[in-house]
Formats: sequence, C-alpha cells, structure tokens
Amino acid sequence: MPLFDVKPLESASNPSYDIMLVAIAPSANIPHTVVDPTAKGVLRWPVRVGSAKDWLTEPQIAAAYRRPRTGRAAAARRQRLLTRLK
Repeated sequence: MPLFDVKPLESASNPSYDIMLVAIAPSANIPHTVVDPTAKGVLRWPVRVGSAKDWLTEPQIAAAYRRPRTGRAAAARRQRLLTRLK
C-alpha cells in the first residue's frame, strides 16, 4: 500500500475550482508519542477526531499498546473509500 494517494477532482458546485483529495495511509506504529508544545518536556499521545486533534487518556494509551499493530482494518477502510471515488 502506498503511503499516500492523490486524486484530482472537479468541483461540482464550481467547475473553475479543482480539488485535490489526499488519502494518507494510517500508521501501524500507533500510538505516537510527542512532546507537548504547550508544556515543556511533557509527553502526550495525539489522536485524530475527525479533522481535529485530541489527546489520549492513560487508559486509551494502554488499550492502544495492547491492540495488534496490523492496520488491516484501516487499510481495508481506506481501499473502500478510494474505490468509491474512482
């Protein structure tokens, strides 16, 4: 699976605008640890919630580490999305 796919689309509401759909493959190496930019030296674990970012709680972090890291379900979901767009 590629790391990302780019698909040009035409805007249905305004043909003078073009849209680029970028589908990024989910990472199998989750959760990701980052240094919180607002709190010096504090480690946090971000998660996507729609188009926004939230922070995992300790129980969520533990559950994420227990999950298998195959990413098969996410890969299948992404493939279904790309198939519908073709």
